[in-house]
Amino acid sequence: MKIIRKKKVIQPNNESKGRGGIIFLIILGLLFGYGYISLKKEEAEWEAQMEQYRLENRRRTELSEFKAREEKRKKKEGQRSNSSSSSSSSSYDEGSDDAYFGDYDENRYDNDENYRDGVDDMLDELGE
Repeated sequence: MKIIRKKKVIQPNNESKGRGGIIFLIILGLLFGYGYISLKKEEAEWEAQMEQYRLENRRRTELSEFKAREEKRKKKEGQRSNSSSSSSSSSYDEGSDDAYFGDYDENRYDNDENYRDGVDDMLDELGE
């Protein structure tokens, strides 16, 4: 007589099917989200630092250009005769400043030689 043994098959509990996979995916999603947010925050900080650097660099460039214009203006003033009055010097400065900001007085340009020189010199420097 042959004895047949029945194999007992252990079946998983239906309640736990797939729970481990879902929990794993949730944890993976949270980690990914945290990493993405951290990356975006670092990018924003980097962009802010680069913008600050560009602004400072532009300001330094403008300051050095201004100093170069001032040195050139002073050099021209030194070449002029010593008999010119301080009012003519201020007239030249006003013309130069007005031309730099793009708004000079055309009537004064026609009637004041020192103002005209300041405007012309600045427009030459600006390439206009």
